[in-house]
Amino acid sequence: MFICPTCHNQSARRQTLRNQGDTCARPDCPEPQVTPDSGVFVIEKLVGRKRCEGYVYMWLAKWEGYPMSQATWIPKENLVGDGTRICNVFLEDAVDEGVDLSQDVVLLQEALEAGWEV
Repeated sequence: MFICPTCHNQSARRQTLRNQGDTCARPDCPEPQVTPDSGVFVIEKLVGRKRCEGYVYMWLAKWEGYPMSQATWIPKENLVGDGTRICNVFLEDAVDEGVDLSQDVVLLQEALEAGWEV
């Protein structure tokens, strides 16, 4: 059974998926329907944010199917759609972990444990 990361991470809205394929069964799922040979990489979750210029941020993306050591900093423009939903999930996770969002670099515990530094 496939459970897309966005649907799975939003436990309040999570639904049981009974599709045996490799795409999300929810018709309103915001995740792109990607095939393995499409050349598109799927973000499992955002695990960090750093301020670059003013209020421009780069986001530390953990890629689906890759270890944390392969995470990379990407601009919001590289996120699917406007990126608001996945950024909001990161902010909620940071608040849940008690992370100070006023810092220039914000990392979730998962990133810190993998050796990423502030």
